[in-house]
Amino acid sequence: HGWLRTFDLNLEMWGAMKGHKRLRSVEDLFAELEREEAQLELWGPHDGTRGVNLLVRVVHVLQLQVQSTEPALAEKFLLNIWQQNKDCEVDSQGCRKVLVIDRMVGHKLCMQKKSLGEKAFKQAVHRAVDEQLSTVMDAFFTIDQLER
Repeated sequence: HGWLRTFDLNLEMWGAMKGHKRLRSVEDLFAELEREEAQLELWGPHDGTRGVNLLVRVVHVLQLQVQSTEPALAEKFLLNIWQQNKDCEVDSQGCRKVLVIDRMVGHKLCMQKKSLGEKAFKQAVHRAVDEQLSTVMDAFFTIDQLER
């Protein structure tokens, strides 16, 4: 954690519980940086004043609007409304805690690649669908069926 302390950050809340959700830990951030899913940027005043510097986490996310091929569902798309807590925690009534998300299916992109060609874009889409939806699809479904 020493490398983050050089930025004069209060790390006491990192990884702690806030209400019903756990904040990300320093280890989570470090793992995300190691996987090149995020990068840190130091933002500061550019006008010569002695303003506040900010350490900013930057993530590039591919968001997908997943729609059905069924004509009756043409105007509808999937919305990721919740995600199971990664620690599989349960509340006082024995129910699994979840994280409310309310956004389209998303996938973090590798920060090393500044732009995506068509092939890399399709690969990222396939990874996102595989990671997010693989357990709810029919065993015989492939994403390639949509490209026909």
